Amino acid sequence: MNITLVIPSLAMGGAERVISQLANQFIKTNHEVNLILLGNLPDFYKINSNVKIYRLGFENKNPIQKITTEIKIFFKLRKLLISTQPDAVLSFMTKYNVLTIMASLFTGINIYVSERNNPLKKISIQLSLSRKLFYRNAKGIIAQTMFAKKVFEDTLNCKNIEVIENPVINIENSLIKKREKTIITTGRLIPSKNHISLVRIFSKLKRKDWKLKILGDGPE
Repeated sequence: MNITLVIPSLAMGGAERVISQLANQFIKTNHEVNLILLGNLPDFYKINSNVKIYRLGFENKNPIQKITTEIKIFFKLRKLLISTQPDAVLSFMTKYNVLTIMASLFTGINIYVSERNNPLKKISIQLSLSRKLFYRNAKGIIAQTMFAKKVFEDTLNCKNIEVIENPVINIENSLIKKREKTIITTGRLIPSKNHISLVRIFSKLKRKDWKLKILGDGPE
């Protein structure tokens, strides 16, 4: 198959990690893979050299440039989708999912979108309305949990939603020198990551022999 993946960048982040793993795995299983990066951020994740990467160059230095660049990106993306004619397109993150669906309208291309955020997270009225309007044009919608699926079914009035959890990398036992009673979580220190709930739950365990380590930075 000819598969196209769409995401703003390959900078450090959970969505970026997953899409880089998908790109590399699809190539290993003999698919043709196009990776469309909408922005200009430097790459953190490594991509197989056989993956075709297209960088559309989104910039946001001021409000006027943001608007003009978004228009340019829309037409660049649409032109690229039409010229490459993928069998399926997978887009990550709400705003860019809407953009990808809009860019593919009337092309007959199968678009799949993946929702990566907390389903209860508030988004702008404009984005919320756009999602309700355009997600019905997606071939499929991917949620990360059953709870998220239920929320999206209720709020988007869509039934073509499937749950696909994040992939887990197998670590060879030979690389593990010693196991410790430690729980590690990684992520930006922002409200949507909800580290505070983990801290509260851990505090109720009353297990002095276990440690909880949070790796990340941010305003919290």
